[in-house]
Amino acid sequence: MQRQTKAAADADAKLKAALTEQQRLAKAAADSDSKRKSAEGEQEGLKDQIQRLTKAGADTEVKLKAAEAEIGRLTKPKDAGAGFSGFLAGRAAPAFAITTNNEVKGAVLFTRYNVRSIDECQQSCAESAECKRFSYNKKIGWCTAFKDGILAPNDFYDSGVRN
Repeated sequence: MQRQTKAAADADAKLKAALTEQQRLAKAAADSDSKRKSAEGEQEGLKDQIQRLTKAGADTEVKLKAAEAEIGRLTKPKDAGAGFSGFLAGRAAPAFAITTNNEVKGAVLFTRYNVRSIDECQQSCAESAECKRFSYNKKIGWCTAFKDGILAPNDFYDSGVRN
């Protein structure tokens, strides 16, 4: 009888241990599920943030283009008929000697971005009496005007020197 009682007690202890282990595993599964749901929520929040930032970047790009267009409109010479400036309107820009695959290194006057061609860059320089040289970055469309400087080899640039 003692053997049966001891076997019953051992079986009861094993049952309690198994139930405790089952409860521990259920709690671990619940914790894991909770963490997964939290991570999914955080991921959704990050997706929303990416969408907001992407939209803000696109809006900023549109505003930048509008501002550049407005600057271009405001800095354009007025039509003919306005005295000496009218006389100059429509005339060719001062002559520049153009060199390919060279950039100017020197004292920068200004830089313009989103410039479409070397001709547009040359025109920007021609509109400033102080501008003696310019460099046009062919890869990214930047135009930098210089008071003075030297030419240095660089395949990304074409440059002009006022004659």
